[in-house]
Formats: sequence, structure tokens, C-alpha cells
Amino acid sequence: MGDGDGSASRRAQGVYAAGAVSTVVATAISVASGFAAALIANRLLGKDGFGTYSIAATAVFLVALVGSLGLDRRVLYLTARAPAVGGLRAPGAAIGLLATAVLVTAGGALALAAGAVPIERATELPGLATLLPVMAGGAPLLVATWVLAEWRRGSMLMGHAILAPAASEAARALFLLGALTAAAGLPGAAVASTAALAVPVVWLVLSTPLGALGRARMPGRADLAYGLRMVLGRATKESANRLDLLIIAALGSAAAVAEYAVASRIAMLLVTAQLVSAAALGPRMAALDVAGDRDALAVEYRTARHVATVLGLLGAAAIVMMGLPVLRLFGDYAGAYPVLLILSAAFLLDLAFGPGILLLGMLGRAGAALWLRVFGLATLIGLDLALIPALGTIGASVAALIAMGVLNAAVWIAARWLERMVLVGPRDLLAPALGVALLIAAAAGTSPALCTAGLGLVTAGTVWRARQSLVPVAAAMLTVARGVFRRGREPNGRDRD
Repeated sequence: MGDGDGSASRRAQGVYAAGAVSTVVATAISVASGFAAALIANRLLGKDGFGTYSIAATAVFLVALVGSLGLDRRVLYLTARAPAVGGLRAPGAAIGLLATAVLVTAGGALALAAGAVPIERATELPGLATLLPVMAGGAPLLVATWVLAEWRRGSMLMGHAILAPAASEAARALFLLGALTAAAGLPGAAVASTAALAVPVVWLVLSTPLGALGRARMPGRADLAYGLRMVLGRATKESANRLDLLIIAALGSAAAVAEYAVASRIAMLLVTAQLVSAAALGPRMAALDVAGDRDALAVEYRTARHVATVLGLLGAAAIVMMGLPVLRLFGDYAGAYPVLLILSAAFLLDLAFGPGILLLGMLGRAGAALWLRVFGLATLIGLDLALIPALGTIGASVAALIAMGVLNAAVWIAARWLERMVLVGPRDLLAPALGVALLIAAAAGTSPALCTAGLGLVTAGTVWRARQSLVPVAAAMLTVARGVFRRGREPNGRDRD
């Protein structure tokens, strides 16, 4: 390998290392800011008002998701394959796709704003007609953030792309605090949320050099076809909790929506275990996929699953012990404690099986992965409709747990059938199964201290059993940190945001 190839390889490793650490930092900022924003919004609006606010935010996200046409992912696809000339790549295509996605989303946002009064009457959620006309303006801003961030990501300029969502969450917490100080109520919450979505857009636009701009190329059929496939996949992946909220709103009350929204936000902390694992092992898995080394890829997958499971068990123990005091910070939310524990059990179960759908996509089974996601979402919706009328938010959390188990079982079968690959063995599921059982026991009224002690023992046993996998992960994370440190000391380093 020549010096040029070696330099390019080291440069790529530095970019990925910076991206890995930025991901961890951005996740920490997003989690802390998102929690603070939810707490402040609840204090500003009260329980019923927060439930209505959560539904409005869900509606805005879904409008943005559909209106984007998946063109943000198309921008990533095109720029990642464009010639590496330094700076932002494929500017003409990116600008054309950005304009199209924003205009289509703006049309959807106008329709949402115009239908605010009928939607409030249909859902019987007071205040929705006040929130939707203002918050709908955030949908085009959200899409613009997605497209601009993917443009930078595809151009190997990771910093701003990864930190943009965290900037939005931090701004939302700050603006909501201002609304709380001014006692601005629902209008203040709506303005604060929309203004926060403008922050990453302004940041990304101002950081884009004028020389990077080019003549816009409007999207063609291939762009739209690719984007619509991405929308379907993203909708099935990211909209599950949001659809839960909509179904609870339709069949329940604003207070029930608020309890489920707060519980799901806290339980989602377990998902950060996958992000930490991906930060350390993602580049290695991608390299093994390109090299076609399936055996080594399977080993890395097992390692990623072990790391996520250990972190998930630790998080579950913290939620059992601290979940009730944290819920009380929001006010009268003690009734959401069982919901929080059952949702945590659902996420822990998902961590135990690992990112199987992602692995199928890496192995060239993207179509199967997409239809598995569709199947999982359809299962969740069916269970929600069956359980929520009788059990309320408990029914929604039980539906999430069952749907997660059914989906992961289907992914396991698909991997075994299509790729002759065993994603997880029975012995590997023993510790997570015990963790899930302890969480359900705590939800049923068993002593939190006893369940926490049990989770601690399960975690210790998992660490001991997976010690051969965990040591290389610690080494990988150390390598990432060293790579970023060395990159930061380069006097003339490039590709920094």
C-alpha cells in the first residue's frame, strides 16, 4: 500500500473516530436537554397541557417524516458516492433535494395548521388548536436540518451533522425555560419549540461556505423512488412510540398521553446502550462487511450485543431504583411507574437480541429488513388497538413488550433462514430474560430494592460470562479516544466543522 493510501486510511479513521466521540457527546447532550425540556414543559403546561403538547409535537414529526420524501437519505447516498474533492460534495443535487423536501413539507404543515380546529374537536384535546398552527411551522425546519446534516455526513464532515439534533434539544430546553419564566402557557410552548427547531438550521446554513453552493438539480424518478423506500423504512423504525401516543390520545385522555410520554422518554435511556456500542464497534463492523468476512462480522455482532446488554442491565437497575423519584419530579406521575418498568423491559429485550435488522441490511437483505420493520409496526398497532381500550397506558406498554419480542423472533428466524446465521443462542438470552422478569416483577409491586439487587447480580454474571468480548471493546474505545486526541493536535488538521 502506498503512502497516499495509508494517509487516506489514517484520515478516514480519524474522521470516524471523531464521529464516534461526537456521537457519544451529542447523545449525552440530547438526553440531558430532552429530559430538562420535558420537565420544564410539564411545569409550564400542567399534566393535561403536556399531553396535548406531546400530541402536537408527534403530529409535527409525522408531517416532517412524510413530507421529507426520504430525500435526506438520498442526499447522504449521493454525496457519499460523489468524488472526494474536499468540502461539501454534490452541491447541486443536495440543494435541489433540500428545496423539494422543504417545499413539500411546508405544504403538509399548512394543511396541519388549517385543520387544527377540526383536529381538536375530533380528539377532544383542549389547546391543540392553539399549538398546531404555530408548531406546524417546525416541520419544514426539521426537514431542513435532516437534509443539511446528511449532506455534511455524506461529505465526511461529521461534527456539525452529529451535534445538530443536540443543539436543537438544548435550545428547546432554554426557550421553554424562558416561556416558563414569562408564564406564557401554551402559546409560549409552541413558539419555544418552533424556534428551537430553527437553531440547527441557522447553524448549519451559516457554517456552509458560499463556495460550496452550486446550481440546483431537481430530483428525478430515481431520487424519489429511493427516498420513498427510505421513508417507509424510517417510518416503521422511528414512529412506533409516536403512534402509541396517537392511539392513546384517540382512546384515552391527555393525562394518559402525558404519563406515557414521560415514561417512554425515561425508558429510552436504555437505547443509548446501542449508541455507545456502535460508537466503538460500528467502523469495525462496516470494514468487515466491505471485506466480506462474515465470520468476523458475526463475532463483532456478538460483542456489540454483549456490550449493549450489560449497559442495558445497568440502566434497568437504575430505573427500578430511581424511576419513581424521577417521575415525581414531574408532579403527579407515580402512576406511570409500572409503565416505565414494562417499557424498560421491552427495550432490554431488544438490546438482548442485538441490531439484527441492521445486520440483515449489511448482508444485502435490505428488502427483508424493511418488511420485517413493517411487520413489527403492524403487530404493535394491532396490539395497541386490542389492549389500550381495556388497560390504558399499561396496555400500551405491554403491547410494546410483546411486539418487541415478536419482531426480534421474526428477525432471528429470517437470519437463520436467509443467511444460515444464529443471531443469539438460548444461553445468551438467559440473563436478559431474568432482567425482563425482574422488571415485570417490580412493575407488579415487588420491592424495588430486591429487584435492583437481582439486576445487579444478573449484570455481574453477564459481565463475567462476556469478559472475553468486553475487553476488546474497552480497547476499541481507548483507540477511538486516542485517535480523536491525536487528530485534535494536528496543527493543520482539515475536515473540521
